Amino acid sequence: MNVNCRYAGSYKNLSDHYCLTHPDSECSDCFICGLSFSVQTNISDKILVLWEYKKHLLFTVECFEETYGVNVAVSCIAPCAPEVGEFSYNLSYTVNGHTVTYESPEVKRVLQVSGQTPQANFMLIPHSLLRGDLLKMKLCIKSRS
Repeated sequence: MNVNCRYAGSYKNLSDHYCLTHPDSECSDCFICGLSFSVQTNISDKILVLWEYKKHLLFTVECFEETYGVNVAVSCIAPCAPEVGEFSYNLSYTVNGHTVTYESPEVKRVLQVSGQTPQANFMLIPHSLLRGDLLKMKLCIKSRS
């Protein structure tokens, strides 16, 4: 996704805009809530956009390089509205038999992607476990409602 996109409109139209205006995405990074799936992203890309198939919501996986490692956070691009629902997530990264797992009781909802390092609700992957720029992770986003 072009992180410089300046789309302004309702979250309900956001997934249509994303699929139609950003053809490089091809909405190929789609998933169904409650099912675990593989996620691959380059740390240098900073953001990966995921499309939830049933609710037509967009989620982001953001990577933030820090001095001690990489922070990985998951957000939902939608307002805090009852019809959106609430979500939790499990995220894991495995390399050479070592696994880092993060279980979050809630997915933060945002109205826009800020690109700012989160202060809470993120998984830290220490530099000692990184193997280049590519992160291969397992993610499961679940509906809490």
